Amino acid sequence: VTIKNCIAFRNGFTESGKGYGDCDGNGFKLGGENMYGGHKLTNSISFNNYAKGITSNSCPDCEVTLCTAYNNSLNGKAYNVSLYTRNANRKAWKVSGMLSVAENGSTIGELGSSNGVLYSLKSADNYFFDGAASYNSKGIKASSAWFVSTDMSVLPTRNEDGTIDMHGFLEISNDAPANAGARLVTRGKAVSEQPAVTTVVDVKPMAVENTEEVTDNTNAGSSAAPAVVGGVIGIAVLAAIG
Repeated sequence: VTIKNCIAFRNGFTESGKGYGDCDGNGFKLGGENMYGGHKLTNSISFNNYAKGITSNSCPDCEVTLCTAYNNSLNGKAYNVSLYTRNANRKAWKVSGMLSVAENGSTIGELGSSNGVLYSLKSADNYFFDGAASYNSKGIKASSAWFVSTDMSVLPTRNEDGTIDMHGFLEISNDAPANAGARLVTRGKAVSEQPAVTTVVDVKPMAVENTEEVTDNTNAGSSAAPAVVGGVIGIAVLAAIG
């Protein structure tokens, strides 16, 4: 599954602004049940969620590309970015252009944490929050000056043409590097990108006689599929073009 050009914010809150315990309050969830899936999050923004901003949700091979996470974990117990899975799984996460910034005093440092981000994912174009500030592998510090605005009282809206208007909030400024953070197209016509055509193989069912008792172990409630919930503006695989 690909999630592209989307925003996740205020998950885990009622309309009155009160946080509650009947949901996990995460922004983008990219898997579940420790299952491989190769789910992708591209050019998307997560901010002001009650818990994690972007999480693998135990998926061991999700990809995050050119995304921004800002001031998540309002419960004071989570991260902007959390990539984790069970120890037995091969860790195959791919992260590039990640801009994780926290200035709220409640976001936990993700870099090096067991459920945060591995040190091996540090690079010249990834800026991870260490609990005090955000740096890339070259020691360059990310700054709030890299955004046009960080005023969360101005919420994004949707234009008539389907694009998302951030009103300057978390829009990348000219001071920011070109290879980090999400850049949403806020003017132009929004169109859906069609997924690549896949070949479906027609497999005929086989009748197998079984004299043993069979137990149905189908997990109808599996959370393996990625979820974009709550305050999300955008559509999975939505692209805006000028």
